[in-house]
Amino acid sequence: SKSLVHLTPKELLKVGLTQNHLRIGFIAFGAIVALYEPFEAWIDAWLASWPDVVWMVLKWSWFLFIPVGVFAFLLFSFVLSLLGAVFKYYNLQANLNQQEVSLRGGLLKRFEYRIPLSKVQILEWRSNVARRLLGIETLRIFQASAQESNQSGKDLSMAIPGISEMASNGLVAEIFPSWMTSPSKIIFKPSRFLLYRTLFFRILTAAALTFTVDSYLGKILIIATVLPWAFISARKVYESHWMSVTPDTCMIHSGWIRKKRSMFTFHQLQRVVFNQNTIMRRRGVAHITLATAAGNRTFKYLNEAAARQLYDWSLAIIEQSESD
Repeated sequence: SKSLVHLTPKELLKVGLTQNHLRIGFIAFGAIVALYEPFEAWIDAWLASWPDVVWMVLKWSWFLFIPVGVFAFLLFSFVLSLLGAVFKYYNLQANLNQQEVSLRGGLLKRFEYRIPLSKVQILEWRSNVARRLLGIETLRIFQASAQESNQSGKDLSMAIPGISEMASNGLVAEIFPSWMTSPSKIIFKPSRFLLYRTLFFRILTAAALTFTVDSYLGKILIIATVLPWAFISARKVYESHWMSVTPDTCMIHSGWIRKKRSMFTFHQLQRVVFNQNTIMRRRGVAHITLATAAGNRTFKYLNEAAARQLYDWSLAIIEQSESD
């Protein structure tokens, strides 16, 4: 048995600090709003009991509570994220055994998962800026499913938070050994059509925002802030979308702020789809969808020649491979 992750209190704090606090805060706020209706009569009666002088003070000083409310919401979201990480991932341990990956942990509700290495179809890493600064990622292991309708594979995966690059490489060496031993990798990059398309829609967003304000100063401020963001973000999206391939294994990279990497082997593919509409045909680009028994992964806006090369190679490996 080889330890992949053991979330000590210090490591658990890293996972809690790097979660999506705003998403958790908005979910909690929505739950509070949903609970208001059953207790509406009691809350209204309690507010009606306040003296008139309190309402007068609130009427003239309500704007002072805006920064306080924002700070309270952020603090509430942060504390809720830390508590959620403690309850969900307390004493989490992920181990790589001879024939399987095991995961167990939890505080109030204990859990334990085991996935045989032979059943692993996809390894997927996700990270945000904070987690990359701390040198950790969230690894999701997708296993094979007999249900072809389950495209996402969410119910057939095991998530390992806080995994380091060294532990990830050790897991890859066991599941996809050819990736680590391959002397070179072929890099597929998307067509520049992806850059122009992303930039076009971001400029349209900037133009639409200018109609939401009436003052010329507001329009100038929107253009001065949104247009540079459109050019920078479109460039980052284009540069962060690429694919690295060995004769046996494929890894798809995507995302700029929130990065994602997906790794799988060609011989385990169930289906390969070459997708191209009229506009894409004129631009010489195409989408390639590589379907496994644990879900689909699509590489968008690949040059047509490279897409056909990848399409033919994938089908050839499926037909020729003698692996299980």
